[in-house]
Amino acid sequence: MNMFFTTLMQLVWPLMAVFALIVSTLALKKHPGNGTNFMVIGSAITLLTSIANTALTVGMQNALLNLENITAAYLATGVFSLIGQVLFLLGLLLFINVARTADDQAIGL
Repeated sequence: MNMFFTTLMQLVWPLMAVFALIVSTLALKKHPGNGTNFMVIGSAITLLTSIANTALTVGMQNALLNLENITAAYLATGVFSLIGQVLFLLGLLLFINVARTADDQAIGL
């Protein structure tokens, strides 16, 4: 039963990444450029790394993977995940800055 909940929780992260990718894609369609392209790229990288982490965890639980290679694989996915998160946040910051500037210009500041 414990393994069932562990596997179920491993699916939460990819689902959150899918949601972020959908929101980023919608923002890109509505406001092309303005940082939304970084948001889409970052959320896509995060989705791929969360899927890889889930596959690594399931493979490790079922003894399908060599223990020596798992550490290197988790390190690689961690680095790529960090890059994806930084790209997403950079895009979000740019998007907010553009939207704020547009609001300031609309009210005459």
